[in-house]
Amino acid sequence: MEVVYGHGRVRVPGYECSCGKGRRRRVKLWRMYGGGDELKCADCACRHQRMDPRGIDGYGMILDPSVKVRTTMIGPWTPAFPSEVANGRIEDYWSRTSAPEAAIAWWQALPLQ
Repeated sequence: MEVVYGHGRVRVPGYECSCGKGRRRRVKLWRMYGGGDELKCADCACRHQRMDPRGIDGYGMILDPSVKVRTTMIGPWTPAFPSEVANGRIEDYWSRTSAPEAAIAWWQALPLQ
């Protein structure tokens, strides 16, 4: 089933940090670029990359020290925009460049913590 963004609160089963420490839900999450099921919150993705999560703004942008530009990427971790849900779990994600504006707006509206 396609995730429908737009009116009201979007509920995505399984959209939670995989850290195991409280399973953060309803926050911005990142996934490994190129695939994988693991989702990380800002703290976990930054810890993985030895970056400071306090540098992330409300839109999910952080300074990438390797190229000196602000980006939504945390190292190889890219914003997780769910596109398909089946059997109570996320089956697929939009890439950053093909995500519909409504999916990007939904993700940007999520809190960091």
